[in-house]
Amino acid sequence: MFKKLTFTALAFCIMSANLIAYESAGKDTLKTFKVPSITVSTSKAEDRRTPVPFSQISYSEIEKQYTVKDMPQMLSEMPSIIMFSEGGSGVGYSNLTMRGFNQRRISVMVNGIPQNDPEDHNMYWINLPDIASSLDNIQIQRGAGISSSGFPAIGGSINLETSNFAASQGATIETGVGFQEFASENVYKQSVSKYSLQLSSGLVDNKYAVYGRLSQINSFGYRDYSWAKLGSYFLGFARFDENFTTQINLYGGPFSDGLSYNGLPKSYIGDKFLRRANYNFWMYDSTGKNVSWTTARRKRELENFSQPHYEILNDWFINDKLTFKSSLFFYSGKGYFDFDGTGWTDKNTFRLTPENGFQDADDPENPIIRAFVYNRQGGWLPQLQYQHSRGVLTAGAGVRVHRSEHWGKLAFADNFPQNYDPDYKFYQYDGSRDIFSLFVRNEHNLSQELILTGEIQGVLHSYRINNEKLGNHYTKYTD
Repeated sequence: MFKKLTFTALAFCIMSANLIAYESAGKDTLKTFKVPSITVSTSKAEDRRTPVPFSQISYSEIEKQYTVKDMPQMLSEMPSIIMFSEGGSGVGYSNLTMRGFNQRRISVMVNGIPQNDPEDHNMYWINLPDIASSLDNIQIQRGAGISSSGFPAIGGSINLETSNFAASQGATIETGVGFQEFASENVYKQSVSKYSLQLSSGLVDNKYAVYGRLSQINSFGYRDYSWAKLGSYFLGFARFDENFTTQINLYGGPFSDGLSYNGLPKSYIGDKFLRRANYNFWMYDSTGKNVSWTTARRKRELENFSQPHYEILNDWFINDKLTFKSSLFFYSGKGYFDFDGTGWTDKNTFRLTPENGFQDADDPENPIIRAFVYNRQGGWLPQLQYQHSRGVLTAGAGVRVHRSEHWGKLAFADNFPQNYDPDYKFYQYDGSRDIFSLFVRNEHNLSQELILTGEIQGVLHSYRINNEKLGNHYTKYTD
């Protein structure tokens, strides 16, 4: 249950029909102006034109449905999608499946720009906190769709389109508090809150538009220690010239949360006390029916991360038949998560061995492992669209370059070795992935009721691991 209070100040509104009509002083002359827009993605399906099953969520539907829940919860209302929340509250880490495929087989894009992690291809929705507040449209394609940027989409594709914020002017302050029933305590209590400020200039001088949003979502979580604090920001600038449009977006948000990624035994679900448990490890006995061992999650097991996104989106209307679209982007993600290593680690796991300078080290007790990651990805996605006499020909390319840094160290233990360096890393490596793609797609109108679509694509993937070290020693490869 979430109660929201919103204050809105509007200076003027542009009609939803995308036309403004007015009378000029001294004469009855009716003039019309189109509200400008930017559409950089050619991966969107069109009704009765594209041979792909798809669903859409419009701006008005997003505004009615969305409050604080993670994006997978909103998408779960669409056909073939199932979601689950790791913390049980729908705020923090949430995941979805589409047609039975997990997120590694689902392509997620924002304004046509890929968002799946280049190394494991998973989608981490928590990196886009409160993004729904700045969306204009969501399209879900089920099955192998028409995504043409060189990434797999067997399960389906999800494209989030942000607003170009030219259609409204004003300021909005939003705050809300949510309450949740905790049956184990037989009480309702506050579990989530949100604070948000949005500012939009609307269309200025028939050429410019500026938008900004700052928000904070806090969740107590349903399971033990499954809290989340999600900061979010979105800054945008758009310029509309006669034949050329530009939009610059900067969005993201630093967040922190308690870890709760391990599931629970099925028998716990019906127990109002046990279903709120949050274990970092558990196991069944030899019968496979009874839980014989559990280790409770510790307060020190948490995550801190931030992934800012930078986009430059362009439409160039060369002539009535030829349009050039460009997406230039860069985003980086930096942070760490601390997790418990009790019960499955020893001094060899942490390279506390004589060859690394530790002569008489004991097995660390109650260790907390810090896993650090620093990702950088940039790229360019140009596309050329030609309206010929029988349809549309689209040709495009993609260049994406990804670099990452990973390392792990002991953040805490009860019995560090003597003279232990707190910055000692027991593993570290650098990852690289480059993606180059080309595609051509043609939509040919055989008749007024029949369209033939053909597409061909070539993609080159290059993976590398560099500077891999275990303790103080680089890994040596014989081949």
